[in-house]
Amino acid sequence: MANEARKVILLTPQEVGGGMLRIQSCHKVEIYVLAPVGHVSIADCIDCTIIIGATERSVVMKDCSQINLIATCSSLTVWYLLLSRARSLSLSLSLSLSLSL
Repeated sequence: MANEARKVILLTPQEVGGGMLRIQSCHKVEIYVLAPVGHVSIADCIDCTIIIGATERSVVMKDCSQINLIATCSSLTVWYLLLSRARSLSLSLSLSLSLSL
């Protein structure tokens, strides 16, 4: 999915297919991923809300700003080539941890 603007997008299992999901250059978009995916790549998005139900492996977010991300994943990588874009980032993470007391 690329170059979407001012939309609400629901991705179903048929649309996602359980593989890799790429979200690129979206602006003011709400994305709801209603199916499990293997890996998610989010790049160059601005002012978006992205909700990902289940990710088998990783979510990688690159050069995004003003992102609300809610995701369940085994790893999350956030990086910026332009530090000026790293202003507003909100993350809600579900982590699986083993604790020894």
